[in-house]
Amino acid sequence: MKRTLAFFLPAFCASVLGCAESATQSAPSQPKINGKYLLAHGFQQKWKETDPDIYDLETARLSDVLRDLGLSVEDLQPTVNRPGFFDWRDALREGMYVRVEPHDRDPSGKSFGKSGSPCTVRVWLNEPPPQAYLKTESSPRMRVQSVKALQDPSKPLQITFELAAEGKTPLVLDSRGQFWIHLTTIGHSPQTVRAILASFPKGTPDRISVSPERPIMLSVSATDEGANPVTHGPWTSLRPGQYVVAVRIAHFKKGGPYFDYQWVGSKFSDEYTFSLK
Repeated sequence: MKRTLAFFLPAFCASVLGCAESATQSAPSQPKINGKYLLAHGFQQKWKETDPDIYDLETARLSDVLRDLGLSVEDLQPTVNRPGFFDWRDALREGMYVRVEPHDRDPSGKSFGKSGSPCTVRVWLNEPPPQAYLKTESSPRMRVQSVKALQDPSKPLQITFELAAEGKTPLVLDSRGQFWIHLTTIGHSPQTVRAILASFPKGTPDRISVSPERPIMLSVSATDEGANPVTHGPWTSLRPGQYVVAVRIAHFKKGGPYFDYQWVGSKFSDEYTFSLK
């Protein structure tokens, strides 16, 4: 028995080592990602003149992207500064930063990772990952300056107000969804409150910035188009009488901020009383 074990042991060890070596040799190696490799796999340098290290792939299957870049679904994590209506995912590998944006938007992330899902990909070579957005240390202060109610109630209500930043840093707000007009009846029973999305004049930037000690004047209008469906009737149904107007800044999207110095709280201006004849 001893002679039999002594005979087979070397052969057994050699077999095990041989299999291990074979498995090591056959294991897939990580691709070396460089510009030439990316171009060969369908990426384009859309910004070659200004940003030669950025490579874009407009439409691809997620499974193909993961295979070509040597990544897995687990490598892709939600980025710290994505807008709330996107499901961007980022991955960091040596010498490469990857961002994947699914074509089917799902902010919850539940659908992310389906192998056949189409996506857009951007790769940064020799670039550090994007940092989190800068947080503001200021808070807004609003003072209504005037309210213009036309005789024709179908016309929009015009509100002019001052916006200031109280603090040490700039404050930035989204003109497309953070400003609301609140109307409250006076002397009517029951009391009615309407919340109407503020409408800025054409050409107003999406991001309104204000610096400490430098307040700005803004003018907005309130129409039925911006009416909140949970309110008690449209602007055109307002009866003659006295009303109180207040401008509200509110952030209803989950998470945030979504850009530098965005303020994401909720705050009202002072109240302004006007008469509708």
